[in-house]
Amino acid sequence: MIGKPTSLATRALLTALAASGCATLVSRSLPARPPRSAFVVDPFANADCRRTTAGRRGVGYMRLDEAVDDPALLAELAGVPADVRRVARAAGLERSLIELLRAQATPAERPLELLAARLYVVTRIAALEIELDSLLFEADCYDEQVETVLLELERRTRKQQMSLTIASTAVSAIAALGAGLWELRRTDSDGPAVLGITGGAAAAALGFAALAPKRDRIVFAHERNLFPPIVTGEDPERLYPPFVFGLLTTPKTAEESTPREQLLADWQHIIRDTFAPPDRALAEAVLYSTGGTYDGALVEVRERMYDALKTQLNAINRDFEVLYRFTTHLLGDAKPP
Repeated sequence: MIGKPTSLATRALLTALAASGCATLVSRSLPARPPRSAFVVDPFANADCRRTTAGRRGVGYMRLDEAVDDPALLAELAGVPADVRRVARAAGLERSLIELLRAQATPAERPLELLAARLYVVTRIAALEIELDSLLFEADCYDEQVETVLLELERRTRKQQMSLTIASTAVSAIAALGAGLWELRRTDSDGPAVLGITGGAAAAALGFAALAPKRDRIVFAHERNLFPPIVTGEDPERLYPPFVFGLLTTPKTAEESTPREQLLADWQHIIRDTFAPPDRALAEAVLYSTGGTYDGALVEVRERMYDALKTQLNAINRDFEVLYRFTTHLLGDAKPP
């Protein structure tokens, strides 16, 4: 009769632990008053990451020259490599390159035009590179912010595991000591056995709790979110400089998908790899919104998604280096007026 109730109590305790571990903590809403146990990400940290040229300021947000579609003008760019043409088109520099090539063809006849064209192209490329570097800084800052949250969650997990492990050891020792002292009284009672079994069950439950993954509740507001423009393919708030977004939504070759499509595929793989099908829609709703309540797994997913975004932005940076090298070579070949 003693073993059965104890077994039922142990099962009930383990069931409760399992249920609490599986209960969803993720929510699209930001609580008016965060729970005391929740970790609240400082909303001012996002503000610190925001670049000063975001929105409609900065050279990268100026009106770009329209792409060249006139066959006669396109013929003048025939000697420009395709990868350079792609970046120049996104940066609104096709017409400027044409003017530069024309001026360099007859430098003695058009010295002022050549000087103006060279200065404009060099200044424009340098300014766009600064905008791109600024965007990379912002994405990297957001990524480091998420990594800081993960480090804090890891610290809390270690602290909880240590506390539960110490408690489990203490309960086991106290139960063993109590049962031993009771046994020394040489009574016919089943008390020592009951105490030993109960103490062992409690110590085991605490041990299981220490090993069980900790489900943290994180209140994370991110009003400025770089993810939605990638998902929708539109950037009405101009979170990205237009030339960067143009490169993200333009395939490098006719056979390739766009960098945006490749990034979306990476993100979907990360989400599928982490969450079961019933939980994916909610995870995406929180990730692509202005904030909500996260758990540790969703924070880790956000960090991995930022890594994938930075990879694509660094690829654009390399594309810009191709344009810069071509332009440097072009200017180096030009005779001074």
